[in-house]
Amino acid sequence: ESPNPIMIKDSNGKYILVNKAVASLYNTSQEMMIGKDDSEFIDNEEMVEFFKKSVKDVIEKGKSEIVYEDSKDVTTGKINNYMSIKKPFTNKEGEKLVLIIANDITTIKELEEEKRKQQDILLNQSKIAAMGEMIANIAHQWRQPLSAISTTATGTKLKKELGLLEE
Repeated sequence: ESPNPIMIKDSNGKYILVNKAVASLYNTSQEMMIGKDDSEFIDNEEMVEFFKKSVKDVIEKGKSEIVYEDSKDVTTGKINNYMSIKKPFTNKEGEKLVLIIANDITTIKELEEEKRKQQDILLNQSKIAAMGEMIANIAHQWRQPLSAISTTATGTKLKKELGLLEE
């Protein structure tokens, strides 16, 4: 009943057990998936080969791994991001299998991307504000001497009009 995809695959990548979440992801039933591999449900050959290789690698290493991978929801066509825990084990018959529990981290990834975009916007806004402040400082620096020149010129003009200015 877990909302997270949970499955067991053999060393060839064939499904031994799947929960409803996996079947729903591939728009099929749990019964239809047993004994088949990803190529029956995914039209992306690269993705299929990645999943097969990942299962073989975990079995060869003989230790659990945390893997970040993407999977396409065949119903919506949306690519979902997963953090999968893959645990190799051997059943009673001596067959090497892998238990996979996938956690959908798509929303987390989307939020991280949105946060990064907002940080970029804030950085650009702060750069623009700093440029505006710099331009205002430059304008102030120009106004001071111009004000002094204007005051001197006005004083000189007034002295000339009053006849107090000597040539």
